[in-house]
Amino acid sequence: MGKKVQRYFDQDSVSLVTSAVRRMKGKRPIPRFPRRAQIQTRTACNARCAFCPNTTVGDDLSQGTMDWDLFRKIADELTSHDMDEIHPFLMNEPLWDKDLPEKIRYLADRKKPGTKIKINTNASFLTEGTAKRLIDSGLDKLNVSFHGVRPEVYEYNMGNLKFTPLLRNVLRFKEMIDKSPNRKPGLRITMVKTRDIMEDRENIKAFWAEHGIGCNFRPLGNRNNKEVEMKGINWEEWRPYTWCKRPFTQIYILFNGDCVLCCCDWNRTTTLGNLRHNTIEEIWNGKAYKRVRDLFLNKDRQDLLCGTCLYTR
Repeated sequence: MGKKVQRYFDQDSVSLVTSAVRRMKGKRPIPRFPRRAQIQTRTACNARCAFCPNTTVGDDLSQGTMDWDLFRKIADELTSHDMDEIHPFLMNEPLWDKDLPEKIRYLADRKKPGTKIKINTNASFLTEGTAKRLIDSGLDKLNVSFHGVRPEVYEYNMGNLKFTPLLRNVLRFKEMIDKSPNRKPGLRITMVKTRDIMEDRENIKAFWAEHGIGCNFRPLGNRNNKEVEMKGINWEEWRPYTWCKRPFTQIYILFNGDCVLCCCDWNRTTTLGNLRHNTIEEIWNGKAYKRVRDLFLNKDRQDLLCGTCLYTR
């Protein structure tokens, strides 16, 4: 995808000599514990974005909010390990969970020094009161999904959300961060490379630079959903992933404790274990995860969700 990617290998399936050779070639053994985790503290999202399959999720899938006992169990195990990042959101609008700032505070008080806590939000619930609670929560990074700096582009991409009030939320949050003692969380605008975004990218960069906020443009994925592909919003041609680090570095936890394959598994096709019954470490090193990784490494992906995952640069 334009960047050098790190390949992994299963150190339990090779000899010490082979392991040493692979390490010298720049490969890494699959970590015994995930480097990142996404936690769905509440299901669903209030937006209807053009690039997201949120509206296609089946009505038969259970919905709800993660209870505090389960959240504490998960958080306690995650924060006992050195991790890169913990994301208390997954396939949802995180600020719809009214207790999210307190859950972030719970993580922040226990995490290892090098671990960062990050959320992505559409800013629709980023009121002044919620903003203050987030600033006080210990959150390290906040990305705002804000697709366009012209109202007509933004409102097409974001579906039912309105440009002016949400821009006001973002800019007010930036003012509050600038006045806070630690100037945290770090604020960034993020968007995917749809056609209308990329055609206007220089204006977008200039707009956010004027407000002192960084922005980035991420590859557009089909998220394993035909409806996203059929909208014709892609900037470049769809192509299959040749490599993905998600099965090797990141765990995805639903509100009910189920661990699914990745953030593209909207219909929960692949459940790898449940954290009400097992630990993260047990699931991460268990047979179900090993099977997924073996199939992926052997490029035998037709039986995996990975086989239908596409992206555009």
